Amino acid sequence: MVRPLFQLPLAAALLALFAATAQAVPIDFETIPGGAPSEGLVISNQFQATLGVTFELEGGGSPVLAQVGDPMTAFGGSRDNLPDQPSAAAVAQVGQFFLTDDGVVGAPPPALIIRYDTAVSAASGILIDVDGWAQGAIFEAFRVEARGVGDAVLDTIDLIGALAGDGEVAPWSFTRGLEDIFSIRISYFGNKGEGIGLAFDYFSPSSPYEPPIPEPGTIALVALGLGILGSRRR
Repeated sequence: MVRPLFQLPLAAALLALFAATAQAVPIDFETIPGGAPSEGLVISNQFQATLGVTFELEGGGSPVLAQVGDPMTAFGGSRDNLPDQPSAAAVAQVGQFFLTDDGVVGAPPPALIIRYDTAVSAASGILIDVDGWAQGAIFEAFRVEARGVGDAVLDTIDLIGALAGDGEVAPWSFTRGLEDIFSIRISYFGNKGEGIGLAFDYFSPSSPYEPPIPEPGTIALVALGLGILGSRRR
């Protein structure tokens, strides 16, 4: 059956909306291109073909996946120091898998480097369990740097334990006017010297940070559009 031409702009708009939504979906490490997530899986270039990003540890080596629960490979969450356990509020963003450094909780971790094949103007993500104790006298802290050509630092965000919390999410986000971000560097600089692990997740390679909650207006628009198309087909 030939559809009326007036349906085509609406259909095109809906397809564009779905495409934009798909592009904005962050890397949550719950799915891995060409494989499946698992505890200890090395993450390096799996997302290069689809999103143009690679992951490495400064000084050599690659980060690995951690899974919520035993064994403890990234952090102890909650007052009971439960292994790799985000808070109840953080679970929506963390899911079951996230990225950690070498899979060992101990000395300060090496910096995580995320490199782009093509420069971008925005990026965002979260760190988990950036702790602070004794009114901030003892704290974990991570510095997130957006870097340009030759690894020159363009912008910096510091995530300090006293402002985050045990098993909680600490979001960061860069938005720039130019596509000049060639890499992201995440490094540790807190004064706590042991029992530390990197926990990184919900990475949007080219988008500002947004919590993982669907916008009611977007859902309503899509539903309305699909309903209109359906009624016109009938």
